[in-house]
Amino acid sequence: GRGGDRGGGGGGFRGRGGPKGNFGDRGADGEGPTLQQQPDTIFVQGLTETVTPEELAAHFGSIGVIKTDRKTGGPKIFIYKDKMTQRQKGECTVTYDDQQAAESAISWFNGKEFMSKTLTVSTATRKIWPGQTFGRGGGGGGRGGGMGGGFGGNTTSNMIVPEI
Repeated sequence: GRGGDRGGGGGGFRGRGGPKGNFGDRGADGEGPTLQQQPDTIFVQGLTETVTPEELAAHFGSIGVIKTDRKTGGPKIFIYKDKMTQRQKGECTVTYDDQQAAESAISWFNGKEFMSKTLTVSTATRKIWPGQTFGRGGGGGGRGGGMGGGFGGNTTSNMIVPEI
């Protein structure tokens, strides 16, 4: 009969975990990542493959102050490259010090020519994958681990609890 009890207890434990699982699914909003807008950053498409960060800073800095990248000490401009070939894709993001500058840049530069190519400029978005909480979730995970921690001797007394 002891094996039967243990099975029942397991069922009870799984039931307790149920709402947590559902909550995670609800938060995920489907399978894929959610897009979060970055109001201070513009996404530029249609650049020449040879453009330099300096040329971009001079062009896009004419409308507002470009944020300084703490890592490089230069302007916060990211040029996208093909992972295989390392060639530039003709796309970049430019992060401004304030949201107004980014909005002005979109209305000013979108559809305009730069180095004889017509640009498409829009608000940048970043993908946030379900469960990506930027380090905050780590604490919860640790707590959960502690709760389920291996107090091997106690498992039978825990199993009886859901059946009362």
